[in-house]
Amino acid sequence: MTRPRAVVLVLLVLLWSGATAAQPRTDQIAGLMAYIPATVLTPSPSLEIYFHDVAAAERAVARSPAALAQDLLSGAPLARAYRRLYGLGGDVGEAVPAGLRGEWESRVGFGPDRISAMLHLYQLPAQMVVLQLAAAQDLIAAKQALMDGGYEARQLDAWSALWRGEDMAIDLEARDPANPFGGQLGRSARLASDGSALLYAPAWGPVEAVAEWTGATLADLPNVEILLEVLDDQRWGNASLVQAMFWPVPWPAFDPTASVIARDDVSELPDAGLPPWQLGVLADLSTRETDYTVVGLVYSDRATAEALVQPLLDAWQGQRSSVTDETFAELAGGMAETYVVGDSPAALVLTIESPIDEMDVALRNRAHHAFMTGYMRGDLSFLGVQ
Repeated sequence: MTRPRAVVLVLLVLLWSGATAAQPRTDQIAGLMAYIPATVLTPSPSLEIYFHDVAAAERAVARSPAALAQDLLSGAPLARAYRRLYGLGGDVGEAVPAGLRGEWESRVGFGPDRISAMLHLYQLPAQMVVLQLAAAQDLIAAKQALMDGGYEARQLDAWSALWRGEDMAIDLEARDPANPFGGQLGRSARLASDGSALLYAPAWGPVEAVAEWTGATLADLPNVEILLEVLDDQRWGNASLVQAMFWPVPWPAFDPTASVIARDDVSELPDAGLPPWQLGVLADLSTRETDYTVVGLVYSDRATAEALVQPLLDAWQGQRSSVTDETFAELAGGMAETYVVGDSPAALVLTIESPIDEMDVALRNRAHHAFMTGYMRGDLSFLGVQ
């Protein structure tokens, strides 16, 4: 059986059943992760996992009078929702502007307005992506549009596949920046459907791996489960999960399927940040009144994590950005709290509550934006992130 490689791109397009308010806010992300084999999460300094909920982003930016007024003038309310989503790159992200202009439908059968949520896995030079669409008709339209575009057919057990080009091929003469499935570089494409999901990759290996996989998935890993538990905390009421980034940090090499990892030595804290952690998450949650930024860092046991509760808060309040010379608390604003969730593994958690500025047209989560900006420029040393 072919196993997925973290250096390849997988795009799964799932049907959206519409989560209710009573369901955990992580139902969508867990559902997307359930299609990804657990073996994808191996120690890698460049692997990043992003989740984006477009529908939640729309809700998060739609309640400001200033923003609504600008939307009426510009005629593009969806564009602001996509601007709130960080880490939205790769083939799909690069094609979003063309999609907002209505240029996707003739190529792939749907537009950015039909996407409800996405999961991206990045490891340069390739990516892995998961999309949820709004309805079954979108999946049918996608299949028809791709067939009309000249894709060839193949059967993969219960999966019907469509494809074009050689594995991992790039054909600049076939370049179409308005095509979210590799069009920016004229990349090869493989798409497969089991009737409820559509898989996309530039090579057969990832598609075959997902189609054949029967083992543990990304959602089953204990380190992932504890972080989803963190994000499901009811302390944030009816807040929606707008976006989240996961950091699989290779400190030291570990078995991602293990439930317990050797206890970490926290006898001496490095000046530059926290001691090594095993998996981290940075999330943006929002209600119609308040934004929340959540950072969760997985350690092997509760005692280890609890020993770092105060050091993390101290670092947040005292360490300064190497770029701006402000403390991270000054950069992000809001009210911060640190605590621990779980036992083995356990998550060390930092949360920041920020009231929404109704006159801020961009309507970004200020603290989340500060974290993402710091991450992109290598300036999150207080978390041990390089």
